Amino acid sequence: MGTGFEPQPFPIARWAGGFAVASLILIAGVLNLGLTLMGASFASFLLTTAAAFSVVPLYTFLILWVDRHEREPGWLLLAAFLWGAAVATLFAALANGLLGLVLKLVFGRELGGKLMAPFVAPLTEETAKGAAVLLIALLWRDEFNGMLDGIVYGALAGLGFAVVENVDYFLAAFERGGLQGLAVAFYSRALVGGLGHSAYTACTGAGLGYARESRTLAGRVGAPLLGLASAMFLHFAWNFTATFLDPWLSRLSGGNVWVDLLVVLPLTWGVLEGPAWVTLGAIAYLSWKREARLVRTELVGEADLVAAEELPVLLSPRRRFRCLWRALVRGGVGAWRDLRAYYDLAIDFAFAKGDARRGERSLQELERYRARLREVRARLAGRAVELC
Repeated sequence: MGTGFEPQPFPIARWAGGFAVASLILIAGVLNLGLTLMGASFASFLLTTAAAFSVVPLYTFLILWVDRHEREPGWLLLAAFLWGAAVATLFAALANGLLGLVLKLVFGRELGGKLMAPFVAPLTEETAKGAAVLLIALLWRDEFNGMLDGIVYGALAGLGFAVVENVDYFLAAFERGGLQGLAVAFYSRALVGGLGHSAYTACTGAGLGYARESRTLAGRVGAPLLGLASAMFLHFAWNFTATFLDPWLSRLSGGNVWVDLLVVLPLTWGVLEGPAWVTLGAIAYLSWKREARLVRTELVGEADLVAAEELPVLLSPRRRFRCLWRALVRGGVGAWRDLRAYYDLAIDFAFAKGDARRGERSLQELERYRARLREVRARLAGRAVELC
């Protein structure tokens, strides 16, 4: 913990880091595309890619809905998704291939191949996906405020990984069983298990988010390790079940494919991943409460910038939506944009004040927030836009 208000570091690290991350994503994306197209027709690739990415809008909406108070920068959310889709998938494919070869040499081709999914993939894939959240926490610390942000960034990185991984699985299923095979793979991987990777990496993100808020060395070091270990364990449990227990579960169902798909698979998901989602949901709920307290505490003394009657609106996504819709209808896009900027600035300002109390933001930065808030309020007054 800092001893006072300390200046922010020169942002050259962010610019250099951002350029490096963008370059890595681009290179990995091109290599991934080339590797995928090597063994498939272009028409099959387009069909299976469309199927894999069709769930992205819905799942992205659900993930972003978790962050009720503070909107994260769209470009940073996209970067987390693209890292999972391009960099993490490429690194995991290379590492899995190398370590899988070692296992086959040690345990034989058949057993080594089976051991790869539960014992290698969780280590390589969760490390690769979690690196996205770690980079954001290190390079864009101002946009990474705690566990809730970690869950969102981690879930998006996991979603990016899952949809690109699904392209390969869907291609294989389509080649083996045509449209019927693709439909079964889509149901099992994109619908029932579509958020599995998101849940795993959200655990890593939650651990990094806790470290962001912690004031102890144990919390800053232990929480990320615990989060990553949880992600790896959940991933291991799912892969182990799919590799070694699915044949036994299938025998229990009498080999009936409909029982397997509609009963066994959802029950397996509920047992293996349900507790993780319940835990993440509880973390999100407690984080909402904590953030609401922080916003009230930090803004209650800023009456010239945020009136007392405006605080309930800031803390209610539903009321903010209604006010933004009213501004759009009555004042047009400009009014809507200014009101949204006001809400975002006010929430960001509250978090910045909290950081400043821990010595992580400067007084000059807080004054810049105040100046921007006054500017936006003046524009809203000029447009006669109600702040609700």
